[in-house]
Amino acid sequence: MSAVADLVISGGRVVCAVTGTDRVADVHVAGEHVLGVHPPGTPIPDGARELDARARVVLPGLVDLAVHLRAPGREDDETLDVTLAAALAGGVTTLVALSDTLPAVDGADDVQQRLAAARDAVPHGPDVVVAGCLTRRREGLEIADHADMTGAGARVLTDVATVVDTEVLRRALEYAKSAGARVVMLDPVDAALGKGAVATESPLSTRLGLRAVPLAAQSIGAARDRALSTLTGMAVHHHAVTTAAAVSQAGGPTASTTMWHLLFDEESLRERPYDTALRLWPPLAPAAERKALLDLVRRGVVAVSSGHRPVPNRTKDLEFSLAEPGATGLALALPLLWSALSPIEIAKAMSALPAAILGLADRGRVEPGARADIVVVDPTATDLVDEALAVSRSWANPAKGMRTSARVVATIAAGRIAYQRGTS
Repeated sequence: MSAVADLVISGGRVVCAVTGTDRVADVHVAGEHVLGVHPPGTPIPDGARELDARARVVLPGLVDLAVHLRAPGREDDETLDVTLAAALAGGVTTLVALSDTLPAVDGADDVQQRLAAARDAVPHGPDVVVAGCLTRRREGLEIADHADMTGAGARVLTDVATVVDTEVLRRALEYAKSAGARVVMLDPVDAALGKGAVATESPLSTRLGLRAVPLAAQSIGAARDRALSTLTGMAVHHHAVTTAAAVSQAGGPTASTTMWHLLFDEESLRERPYDTALRLWPPLAPAAERKALLDLVRRGVVAVSSGHRPVPNRTKDLEFSLAEPGATGLALALPLLWSALSPIEIAKAMSALPAAILGLADRGRVEPGARADIVVVDPTATDLVDEALAVSRSWANPAKGMRTSARVVATIAAGRIAYQRGTS
């Protein structure tokens, strides 16, 4: 592998939630790590490449906790190289590849295959953290071989679904703990209450005739998981929460939501009834819940992921109750959230906090010694959300036709400029 040339990102507004930095500075990168953050105009080392970041915002690379890959098994929907290219276009330098591929990530061979495939698909691309199954084949019946998978590099275990049997979940958490997993990701929605639901229970869901799940289903499921986490000592993370009531604010499981649940609520469904672009999981919540969740994000309590789950037209262009839930978001999350969150809030919720949840101490920060994962943003440029911007063959999402409020102009992954775009 060739050496990484030194790089200076000059004159940008450097924002880091870990250090509290928010000032104009030059970021000096040596090899794969940040060498220093210096006053602007510091002499550039001989042979270093300069990236002009004047009038731009420089953030730590984003860490996405929950990305649904379509490879292997559904490559017609989105190939791996496209997924990773979308990540770089959105400033994502580390992502968790969930276990719900076909076949599922059920053993060490699967973990190693996914890691090798990511390296081959986009050399010097985002760092892919492969999540293994919590139970065999994600069926919720038998515990998967956690030690086999963690030994191959799986830091995260998840079924990307609710484990119905509480005894199975308890034993799975105990085994995950003994196997050295960093975190187990769980869907907090109570399975019985959420079965078949396509909307959140409300007068609107009744009027539209949609099968609905009460918001309390997340609080009920989260309470069970919190108790089991305490009992077993295994760290638990709830992904895609849509209600503040499901979030542990005084210890206990960590939580994340998706950008879609911060930008849209059931009022969107009122305005666009039966629009399957709004068919997500969990379903969109009432406006008051979205605002409460947004407040928790701003306070640094809840992390944010892209909610990237590409769904093709053949399974999206159906009746609302039959349409597959999901939306494409890797390249869109930061540009769309720019108007909803401040740069320091984005640095916390989309980089520092998820890096801490994964135990990646060298990510989520722009400071000496950190891995040089950095995103440069133009806060004045906007783009139309279309197929090209979404960087996906299956690009259905609720924001189609909207305009972003910022633009990713460069993404640096481990010291290399992995993505760069002009201002035109």
